[in-house]
Amino acid sequence: MSDALINILKHGGFWWPRSPGGPGRALAIPNGSRIRIALGDSPDAFATGVCRDGVLTLDPLPGRTFATAPAALAAARAMPGDPFACVEFLAGERWLSADALRRSGALPWDEIDELALEIAVDAVREQIRDTGEALTDAEVARKAAEVVAVSRYFREEAQQRLEWLKK
Repeated sequence: MSDALINILKHGGFWWPRSPGGPGRALAIPNGSRIRIALGDSPDAFATGVCRDGVLTLDPLPGRTFATAPAALAAARAMPGDPFACVEFLAGERWLSADALRRSGALPWDEIDELALEIAVDAVREQIRDTGEALTDAEVARKAAEVVAVSRYFREEAQQRLEWLKK
């Protein structure tokens, strides 16, 4: 299991799962990362913000947080199209699109790590449904990361599922 994925989420990072059947990989964006969303007005028009505590906050909409990138895009009135192409993250001194990141092959975790996290997210959601506990999507992702960090079950289950799918 990649410590990078787990550490990003345990420390308040933003989890952006891959769309079912979509290209590339899921993204985990570190807490405090700057974001910008391309607006439809002009090629140089952006709404800016930050990933903080597992959600996105846009500067023009202070106090409003968004659990998903598509929700942030809708609020910012982003240009229509693929959300992964409209959102960019500041990496060092360079803006990189979410699409470029998910397709880059440079992410420090693999498909098994992502699936293990997704399985744990489903398990956490089922548990809180049973207990009636109310958690945000960011809190569910953080709790799932903590569970994956201490239990090998989720990675083993993910590995078995991927092997089965490849047969």
